[in-house]
Amino acid sequence: MVLGIVGLCLTFFYGIGLIPAIVALALSPSAGREIDASAGTLTGRSQITAGIVCAWVAVGLIAFIAVILLIIAIAAVAQG
Repeated sequence: MVLGIVGLCLTFFYGIGLIPAIVALALSPSAGREIDASAGTLTGRSQITAGIVCAWVAVGLIAFIAVILLIIAIAAVAQG
């Protein structure tokens, strides 16, 4: 969850939030398997879900910003 939130917070700093967001998405399946294998002694499934949601929002925002910047760059080149 922490990496997802950090990725979301750092999204607007030159897209550097993409790195922790991808790490969060990569680590979440193993954390889920660890919780499932613990036979109820470990909890935190909702935290994993919150981290995944934050990470995907960060990735989506970065992709959206990249597309907008690309459109602006193409428009600037076309004008001049």
